[in-house]
Amino acid sequence: MLLSGAFRPFFIAMAGYGVIAMGLWIAVLQGAGPGTLPPNVTAWHGHEMLVGFGFAALAGFVLTAVAAWTGRPPVSGAPLLGILLAWALGRSGMLFAGVLGPQWAAVLDSLFPLLLAAALTHEVVAARNVRNWGVAAVVWWLAAANLLYHAGATGLLPLAANAEQAGLLLMLHGLALLLTLIGGRIVPAFTTNWLRRRGEVRLPRTSARLDRMTLAVTGFCGLYASILPHSSLTGLLALIAAALHTLRLSGWRGLAVLQEPLLLVLHLGYLWLPCGYLLLAAVAFGWGVAPASAVHAFAVGAIGLTMLALATRVPLGHSGLPLRASAATVAAYLLLTVAALLRVTNAWGPAYYPLLYAAASAWALALLTYLLVYTPMLLRRNKK
Repeated sequence: MLLSGAFRPFFIAMAGYGVIAMGLWIAVLQGAGPGTLPPNVTAWHGHEMLVGFGFAALAGFVLTAVAAWTGRPPVSGAPLLGILLAWALGRSGMLFAGVLGPQWAAVLDSLFPLLLAAALTHEVVAARNVRNWGVAAVVWWLAAANLLYHAGATGLLPLAANAEQAGLLLMLHGLALLLTLIGGRIVPAFTTNWLRRRGEVRLPRTSARLDRMTLAVTGFCGLYASILPHSSLTGLLALIAAALHTLRLSGWRGLAVLQEPLLLVLHLGYLWLPCGYLLLAAVAFGWGVAPASAVHAFAVGAIGLTMLALATRVPLGHSGLPLRASAATVAAYLLLTVAALLRVTNAWGPAYYPLLYAAASAWALALLTYLLVYTPMLLRRNKK
């Protein structure tokens, strides 16, 4: 049952590891972290939240959705088990990188992103599903960025520290680009379906031209922000990206779904993208915003909240249950939103560490709530 669909094991892995990795990071900050971690523990934290948490959520969603996109059987059984084991090996490799050495950690960790990209590419190419070749291309971007991170961590490149940081930022902005691509499809589509069932005639507006412009600017902004984070061109691209994302979101009728948390959370997750790009512009132009604020607007706000939203919606549909958020699910959304707000703003005042620990606690509680509510559902056989 667990291997019948990618969303089952990977959503459990996403939430479970999101709690574990955050707990380890707080232990590190308090001087009690394990001695097996690599020397650059800050980079380790960023990497594991992106790859261990973010890529796991991505695998659960895209390897499930690709069956609907292509009409092919879902990725399941032994192939899915292989990808899942590669994810687990990567987490072990990164946890013990200080003992194994950066080379072995790189080998073990690189398997999962490469297998994920290869599996997704196989499905869309085999089905000649041209519409989703772009999704596969961005997943290859993520795998390549992870390789760049390890090239820096192992010292293979002359500017190792710069390569390590660039790899992390490329993964962050690659995930933001995927949210732009996939969110631009599912948020207005799900909203349209819900409004039609209620007899609404005013439906979300979309524009293919606006979508293409937003994707292009988002992609270029991500590249420049990863390589030249403090350049004026990065700031200009970030401002344009913020405006385009805001314009896009404004047409999706988010205010009409205030009473439907499963939909509202998708709008709120997307709203963090223009917020992130505004903060990114402020960093680039030197307007007194800490780089960590922009990073966490994307990582906790946009990526974290959207991944949690998808991880709550997909199991309901596959279990044959009504698409309604329980009180516990809404609590998880609120906790993760609080975590994002605290982590983005904690650098602006004197209470940096207390607010950081509060953000980490809210993050962990949100994911623990998810595990308690959804693990039984993810382990249960689909209704016929």
